[in-house]
Amino acid sequence: MLLALSRIAAGFIVLGLFTPIVSMAAVLLSLAALWLCTEPLGSALLIAILISIALLGAGAYSVDAKLYGRRRLVVVRGDNKMG
Repeated sequence: MLLALSRIAAGFIVLGLFTPIVSMAAVLLSLAALWLCTEPLGSALLIAILISIALLGAGAYSVDAKLYGRRRLVVVRGDNKMG
């Protein structure tokens, strides 16, 4: 059951459909897998990647971008007044 839910969540993430919600659900699934598995390093890396996907959201060519509009992440550099 855990594997089937993980595959469904992976499909939604690949399509970019409901990305923040599905990513956090996949984090919960990965935490359950972390509790059950013998290799915690792989699950911990997967959890970190899924949290970053949940925070950044879907990409420009995703279903979420078509439904809700494209989000842009703008990084502004500050003035370097040290020298």
